Amino acid sequence: MKCEDGYFTIEATLLMPVIIMVILFLYYVSFYLYDCCLLSQDAYLVVLEGGRNMYDDTETATQKAQSMINQQYFDKYMSWKANKNELYVDDKNITVIQSGQVRVPMFSKHFWKFERQNFFIKVKREGKRRDPVTFIRNCRKVMKLLE
Repeated sequence: MKCEDGYFTIEATLLMPVIIMVILFLYYVSFYLYDCCLLSQDAYLVVLEGGRNMYDDTETATQKAQSMINQQYFDKYMSWKANKNELYVDDKNITVIQSGQVRVPMFSKHFWKFERQNFFIKVKREGKRRDPVTFIRNCRKVMKLLE
């Protein structure tokens, strides 16, 4: 009977789960970064929509921006669940705050005793409300002065 060492099998048994966990962690981090970019983009779109209606009153601008928030497709996020959307509109500015909870499958409340506030994403975007007609007229006045 031939005697062989089994050190390679034991090393692979210990090393493969670590490699698989690192790969899964990298995938999950990429999903998280994608969701952060997507959330920021959605908040900027709402700011843009509410900010281009300077000729409307504050209530109309708030309604238009709120309808855009309601039309957003929140199922497109891979690792994020929408919790709260806040919208503040005044005469000159618009502010959108979107927040949500990050879904981490292996760190659920039943498995680990982490504080739940550590798994939240919050994005705050601000913009100015401008009247495009007045802006173009002011640009033309500046161009005439430069000529």
